[in-house]
Amino acid sequence: MLKLREHKELTVDNIIELVSSANIWDRYLPGGIKPFGKAFKSPLRDDKHASCTLLLTKTSDIIMKDHKGQIYNVIQYISNQYGLSWFEALKKINKDFELNLSETITNMNSPIILRKKDKIQNLYNHLAEEEVIISIKRREWKQEDIEYWRRFYINQPTLAAYNIIPISHYWIKKGDLDYFITCDSITYSIEFGNGIRKIYIPEKRKWMTNAKSNMYIGLEHLHLWGVDVIITKSVKDIMVWKVLEYDAIGVQNENVELSYNLLCNLYQKYHNVYLNYDNDETGKRAMERIMNKWNNHNTTFNLIPLYTPKKDISDTIEELGPKYTKEWADITIDKLRSKVEKDLTL
Repeated sequence: MLKLREHKELTVDNIIELVSSANIWDRYLPGGIKPFGKAFKSPLRDDKHASCTLLLTKTSDIIMKDHKGQIYNVIQYISNQYGLSWFEALKKINKDFELNLSETITNMNSPIILRKKDKIQNLYNHLAEEEVIISIKRREWKQEDIEYWRRFYINQPTLAAYNIIPISHYWIKKGDLDYFITCDSITYSIEFGNGIRKIYIPEKRKWMTNAKSNMYIGLEHLHLWGVDVIITKSVKDIMVWKVLEYDAIGVQNENVELSYNLLCNLYQKYHNVYLNYDNDETGKRAMERIMNKWNNHNTTFNLIPLYTPKKDISDTIEELGPKYTKEWADITIDKLRSKVEKDLTL
């Protein structure tokens, strides 16, 4: 077992001094590390066709490229595979390889920064973990914005209601880190008030936020009472459900635990509460975890899983249109509602 001085911190650089990224990939990829360029099925989703490859970068990093559009370094892969934060992924490597690195952070730069070119990339996953200031510069709405949101049949009054703002720049300050970013594609700030916001970059499928994980989205838009309410995982999905004439709220991400107080509040207002996360392995695992926790004899909750025809409700309405999506939603939710009522009478 490797022995280190106690002051050695748990950072990417200190890990790589002791164990190569190839060894880390070999441990955590099902079946071990693959030859560079050889296609294999993604461990992170239901991949019917081998669509992933390992590539060696110019800086000798090994990355996994999913040809669905995602690229992962080894820490990002572990984070996604096990539902961990960035620092939790480092802790897992530290434990599994018995590196004995100190897990007490004295320099917050270390676990965030992998290499200079990756600074902003790694910030995306960690802003919510510590206090951070995000400032923005607004810009005018453009035709490109309208066309993007029109793909999901979301209009400007709905965007205004959910405090979606187009921006041209944003600033991030976290401890000693201070970044100024110019947006090179359409980018939005979702405003929660009091300086709390989420930056959303559709083209890169990226987001960053300084919101706490227990901050739920859309509670202020719920009716005083109703029959059905949906818990989903993004503001975009909430707005699509609104287009379909359903009440919905959102969590900051699929790994967030639902609180007892939240569920009590929802069940006081609504007869049925549905979980609608991504229709992929990550989303399904998250829903199963939540239902296993709350749907038992110790509670009066009965969370109902709601799976969309496509990955999520936004993809569904984009690909199939509002008429079909509305028909599907009404029929599916009516069947689920009837099943619940039948089960209660047994």
